[in-house]
Amino acid sequence: MSAFVIGHLRSIDFGSDIVEFPDRQHALQWYRSDAYQRIVGLRTENSDSTVLIVDEVAHPHRATEVITRAS
Repeated sequence: MSAFVIGHLRSIDFGSDIVEFPDRQHALQWYRSDAYQRIVGLRTENSDSTVLIVDEVAHPHRATEVITRAS
C-alpha cells in the first residue's frame, strides 16, 4: 500500500514531499540521527506536517510515482 493510498483512505493531503529509504530501519536511523535531530525543530516549528513510514510497497514501485498520481 502506498503513502498515496493511505492518505486517500484517511482523507489526508500529504503534499509532494516524499523521502524514500530501503527499509524501515534506515528510515528510523535517519529520523533519530543526531544530524536530523539538530534541525527537526525547523520543520516542526515552521510547518504543519505528517510523518508516515510505509512498509513494503510493491516492487517496482517508486516514491516519485505517488507524487505524479497525487498532483
